Amino acid sequence: MERERQPERKEVNSWIVCDGDIDPEWVESLNSVLDDNRLLTMPSGERIQFGPNVNFLFETHDLSCASPATISRMGMIFLSDEDIDVGALVKSWLRRQPDECRSNLENWLGDYFQKALNWVLKQNDFVVETSLVGTVMNSLSHLNAVNERGQFIIGLLRGMGGNLNIKTRHELAKELLSWARESPPDARKPLDTYYDSVNGQLAAYTFQHPEDLTLDQFFHTHMLPVIETTGTQRGLHGFSPWLTTQHRQPFMVVGPEGCGKGMLLRYAFSRLRSTQVAVVHCSAQTSSRHVLQKLSQTCLLLSSNTGRVFRPKDCESLVLYLKDINLPKPDKWGTSNLTAFLQQVLTYKGFYDENLEWVSLENIQVVASMSTGGAVSSHALTSRFSSIVRICTIDYPNREQLQTIYSAYLQPVLQHSLGNQAAWATIGKTHQLAGFFVQLYEQIKTKFTVDDHSHYLFTPCILTEWVLSLLRYDLTSAALHRTSDVIRCSLDR
Repeated sequence: MERERQPERKEVNSWIVCDGDIDPEWVESLNSVLDDNRLLTMPSGERIQFGPNVNFLFETHDLSCASPATISRMGMIFLSDEDIDVGALVKSWLRRQPDECRSNLENWLGDYFQKALNWVLKQNDFVVETSLVGTVMNSLSHLNAVNERGQFIIGLLRGMGGNLNIKTRHELAKELLSWARESPPDARKPLDTYYDSVNGQLAAYTFQHPEDLTLDQFFHTHMLPVIETTGTQRGLHGFSPWLTTQHRQPFMVVGPEGCGKGMLLRYAFSRLRSTQVAVVHCSAQTSSRHVLQKLSQTCLLLSSNTGRVFRPKDCESLVLYLKDINLPKPDKWGTSNLTAFLQQVLTYKGFYDENLEWVSLENIQVVASMSTGGAVSSHALTSRFSSIVRICTIDYPNREQLQTIYSAYLQPVLQHSLGNQAAWATIGKTHQLAGFFVQLYEQIKTKFTVDDHSHYLFTPCILTEWVLSLLRYDLTSAALHRTSDVIRCSLDR
């Protein structure tokens, strides 16, 4: 039987906000509500009458899937990047800074921020599509409580260059340092510069030789030791400020497949105190349901004076790490259930459960990683989501760094395999052998490309496999000499 509900009291103005993608499957049923009669007919036959004091607001970034019948019933307000007042965003951010830093930050922002932002927008060489607001907030994220000019310049470089391709990031570093009249310690590598707070000046990253590497660290590939090359240190400093308790923010680490994103994140997580990490390995079928399952396993659902809340179970903080966040397959209307859910969680600090009860999240940080370069089965993220997370781009190590990394890996492996014949396990010999490995890897990568076959994808991970595979054999110094001669001859060809 049909039943009609009474309208809300006329003196109460109500707004129903629909924040998210619009697709015909749900919005078409609201057409009658958006008409003058304001009548909603439910699938059960029940009718709900809305009064003139009830209004609908749709917040979305795209109307490509909405029908003319829906669009013609609404007024539209288009907010473009040209309408954004960057100065207002910066002033709002400044008000949240400590009093002792605010004056200097205001001066430095006036000198360099808008100039650098204009340069970056002109280049338009972003790794992940984002909005102007996303770029501005990314730039400001490394400047919290900065009180030294050199520290400000390096922070601005890391924040504003975090979502740029490596060549453009290199040019930005030269431009920023030139405007600030600062000379990098190594003019050829301006990106390998950090601010030394002890000495109060710019300094260059130096290789930190690992100590006490043991063979036990190589038996589990997901626990391999991190070799702190200059590129590794630069990558860690690119996102470490977002993990600090005071300035914790959601972020993504982005880079080509096999560049070491997961290893760097694991290393950074291991240095956090009283923090648990919950990992969700994304696939084409991953949805919000899998995230909720992980939260239920690692958090307690409690009742507080503000309602129900998820809090970490066995620690103070929880990092929810979503690996390969761009793999979940969107529906036929282009909406990813996972990113839509995460967008709600990050924007409103909670979500509605299956009973339509609001559940807040406390002390839970969302971290994600994704591969770039058009990886198989990957999908583009919406700019609405990428705008509310910070972005740090990681690149492949160069030849010098690869040789340094695998020289360090080879040393304990060869010491174990050669025993008392460990002359080949000295630093000089392992560095030479690692150089042969890297040259062979580069030639194979050049010869066999994904243009020939899709599975011809060679990353530094294969170098790790080559090193670890030496553990399968009974090696001798003579065998290694012969192996190096074979590699050298193949490289000469």
